[in-house]
This record gives sequence, C-alpha cells and structure tokens, in this order.
Amino acid sequence: MLTPVPAAAETRAMTSLLRATPATAMLAGAASAVAMWLFEAALQRAVGSGVSRLLVLLGGAAVFVVLPTLVFVIGRDYLARWRAGASDAAYRQDTRAALRRGLAWLIGGAVALLLLSSFKDFQAA
Repeated sequence: MLTPVPAAAETRAMTSLLRATPATAMLAGAASAVAMWLFEAALQRAVGSGVSRLLVLLGGAAVFVVLPTLVFVIGRDYLARWRAGASDAAYRQDTRAALRRGLAWLIGGAVALLLLSSFKDFQAA
C-alpha cells in the first residue's frame, strides 16, 4: 500500500523549484524565448492581421514572458519587500541580486534565440 507524501514536503519541493535564482532565471529566459518564438510562428499561420493579432500576441507575451519574469527573475521575496516599501541595506542587496538574475534571464534568452536562429537557417537551406 502506498503512503501519501506529507503536504509539507510537497510544499518545500515546489518552493525550491519556484525560487528566483540565476539558474532559474536563465532557464526562464531560454524558455520564454523559445515559447514566444514558437507562439509567434504559430500566430502567423493562425491569425490574420490587425488588432486581433496584436491582442493575441500581447496575451502570449503576458503568459510566456511577464509571468516567468515575475516568478523566476524578480521573485516573491523581493516583490514582498518592494510592496512593504523597504529601503534598508538588505533590500538594496536584493535589488542587486534581482539585477543579476535579470542579466541571467537576458543571456538565457539570447543564447536560446541564437540557437533557434541557426536551426531556422539550417531548415531553410
């Protein structure tokens, strides 16, 4: 008979996966770049042009770029301190860490798009 996993262990495992670290920020940047590249390619075939295409593209950007950035780059801890209006030394240190994670996000996205662009050129040849 299987025993259920305690809820606390599941919560700790999920929390550790959803932490804002440079590694998760880089992976989120790569995933966002790939997702938006695929989404835009599918959008070109599915939706015509005009306002409807723009709205669908903005919705995709919200899901594939803004949400991962909030979770994996900025982080819940930093957002909580920002909302509280903290301006102490620890908050400034967290700001520097968030900027480093933002740089990791950009690097991850750039590397993913670089690899995707070379694959796209290879497929066209």
